[in-house]
Amino acid sequence: MARARHDALWNRQIADQPRGAAWTLLHLIETGPNPVLTTRPGPDANEWRRLLYDRAVRAGLILRT
Repeated sequence: MARARHDALWNRQIADQPRGAAWTLLHLIETGPNPVLTTRPGPDANEWRRLLYDRAVRAGLILRT
């Protein structure tokens, strides 16, 4: 059982690494001097553009358009 749990956790950690890099990049963009997105992303925008925009709105950096 311990080996199966170890393997499951290891596989999850490997799978999460790209997303962890994306979160790191998101935080670097957020902490820049000016908001990157000043208008609402379109319906075909990817989840990271929408997330970055929504977080900037919640933080009061930009007004929702």
